[in-house]
Amino acid sequence: MTGYAIKFFKEFHTVLGWMILFGLMVILGAVSMFVGDPAAASARMASLVFTLLFLAGLFTLAARGRAR
Repeated sequence: MTGYAIKFFKEFHTVLGWMILFGLMVILGAVSMFVGDPAAASARMASLVFTLLFLAGLFTLAARGRAR
């Protein structure tokens, strides 16, 4: 593999890790919402925070790709 391909896969795995974390937070928020737990609001807030972090990471990755 070329150096560019190795760098791409390393960045892809970072984004993949964020996607998995985001998915787990969404599942936690959905389960808390259906159960009616008082902590559902904080789970929703955590889900929103991780959504924003994920999107920021994704846009940063896209911007770095365009800068090359």
